[in-house]
Amino acid sequence: SSAVIGTAPEQSGNFIPTSSQWEEVTVTNINSTYWTPRFRFKIVYVGGGGNNIYLDDINLDAVLGVSEIDLVRDFNIYPNPFENQTNVEFNLMKAADINVQMFDMVGKLLKSEWHKNMSEGNHVLSLDAGGLATGVYTVKLKVEGAELTKRIVIH
Repeated sequence: SSAVIGTAPEQSGNFIPTSSQWEEVTVTNINSTYWTPRFRFKIVYVGGGGNNIYLDDINLDAVLGVSEIDLVRDFNIYPNPFENQTNVEFNLMKAADINVQMFDMVGKLLKSEWHKNMSEGNHVLSLDAGGLATGVYTVKLKVEGAELTKRIVIH
């Protein structure tokens, strides 16, 4: 389903909204049959006049299973960009098996490392670029069904 949410007339030049041009939109037709572990919500911008879009304060409200915030916090990758090696840092809220995966930009799985029965608390894992070409990649941290994703740059 789609919603037309234009809040200002077409303009030439750089558009910056005023406080009166913000509009709250609630999407209500996504029912529980769509709530799957890999659910995605897409916002498509079609700018007939070729100007800017501003989105702010997007909230998702649904009854879900155990959320990633209950399993892992403080997911970070540093340094980013990097050359040979980077650190994957996260804080587990309880002991769990985790899987760190690395994908190229077309979604091909390049690396997958399992870490079994990691204890509750803060962890830092080393991720080796292993001769990968300069470019943008995706790292996915999987913890008991929850998935957190970050983009990384190898230079």
